[in-house]
Amino acid sequence: MPAKPSEIKKATIHTYWDSKEGLVCPLCASQLQHEFNNGGRKIITLKGPVWVVTNYYSCVNLKCEMHEAFPAAYHSAMQRKRFSLEVWAKVIQHHFKHHLNYSTTVDLMWDDWDVSISRNTVRSICEFFEMAGKQYTDQKVLKEVQSSGRIVLSLDGAQPVKNEPSLWVFSDRLTGNVLLARNLESAPASTLCSIFQEIEMLYSAPIVAIISDKQKSIVNSVKQFKPDIPHAYCQYHFLNHIAEPIASKDSHLKKILRKFVKQLSIIQNSKHADSNGLYKLFHPIS
Repeated sequence: MPAKPSEIKKATIHTYWDSKEGLVCPLCASQLQHEFNNGGRKIITLKGPVWVVTNYYSCVNLKCEMHEAFPAAYHSAMQRKRFSLEVWAKVIQHHFKHHLNYSTTVDLMWDDWDVSISRNTVRSICEFFEMAGKQYTDQKVLKEVQSSGRIVLSLDGAQPVKNEPSLWVFSDRLTGNVLLARNLESAPASTLCSIFQEIEMLYSAPIVAIISDKQKSIVNSVKQFKPDIPHAYCQYHFLNHIAEPIASKDSHLKKILRKFVKQLSIIQNSKHADSNGLYKLFHPIS
């Protein structure tokens, strides 16, 4: 049996079957009986760690669904989770409501609540919440996409903070709806291909075309997914990058001019600074 850690000073919390009907099965009205307790486990809350001993009960009716032992759960504890429900809620609020990255959330949990939580745990909580939210697809969006009968998918990823996951947004250009948003540590072709398949299953409509930038992983993902569908490149990204070769040459020319000007004697010989107007003219370049 696990022992209560010495650093937990608060009184041990015991969970019990709490019902005004007493130990009566809510399904078949038979008697409930106590089976065992788990010996206790540590739960980290916003007010500090607590030790929770969970009692298990079962229905005496062999045919009842509650015949197998079940826990009388602590209201703030989550099964097989170390952090309490309110810690989860605070992490989710920081990340999804206030748009804070994982590292900042870790710092705030410690600064505000003295809760030591790792970046990986914060990420896992957010991903768990995100996956759970997928079960509740917006019915209005679902209806519009299914009425259209097809999806012209646009996708793009942005990394607001260096070394943090990128936010990828997948939208339908025909209805103008965002179909899916996902935080991704990396976006290889296989991952994007799986998301394309997920979107088709989620909305019961085929993806008939894709619009994106010319990122290699996206190009390869479309080839893996449906190589025969049109894959158009976003005009914004195209026009945004079209000047890059010119800018590169311009930058190179600027370096050559700067090097040439610095070699002029009027620049190298700073003692003429007060008397030579050309020095003052070229000095900002150096």
